[in-house]
Amino acid sequence: MEIKGISDRMKVEDGRVEVRGGGGCLTIVGIPFLLMGCIPIVALIFGQFSIAAPFEYVLVGILCLIFIAVGGVLTFARYSLEMDGNLRTYRKRFRVVLVTSERGGSLDKFDKVSVMHRVRRRTSNEGGSRTYTDYPIRLEGPAETLDISSPNILENAQRDAEQVAKALRLPLADRTGPVE
Repeated sequence: MEIKGISDRMKVEDGRVEVRGGGGCLTIVGIPFLLMGCIPIVALIFGQFSIAAPFEYVLVGILCLIFIAVGGVLTFARYSLEMDGNLRTYRKRFRVVLVTSERGGSLDKFDKVSVMHRVRRRTSNEGGSRTYTDYPIRLEGPAETLDISSPNILENAQRDAEQVAKALRLPLADRTGPVE
């Protein structure tokens, strides 16, 4: 039986929870960075513009590589968190093209699923600040926490946290209101 949460990146099915991220709008933002890094290199190779001093080649090359790296991460980076309540394991993966970082462990380290209210502040260059609210969903244990997701709508966070708690057979600690 599959239960689809409100979050489009979370899937709960038969005691398993999968959270995926990356792609989407980040890809659209990353493509211009990739192009801004690749176009000058291609133009230099085909002689479409020239540079006077040799150190300018190095400077242009370094800047192009920075743009290519940022664009590559934004365009091709993906992450996933897979938790299996039946096997009591989790696996967290981050991947950029062929490079993968993976971490896993036992769910027995965690004793509850929590959702809380968090207000964050962003400072701006003009000297002001903006605040925004999110509702992080986490697995909590005596020695470790594992972030699952951070929806910005309370009802979505509560519903997703409840689904995760049911799938993993852990109690839910709802810290979004005045009483837990």
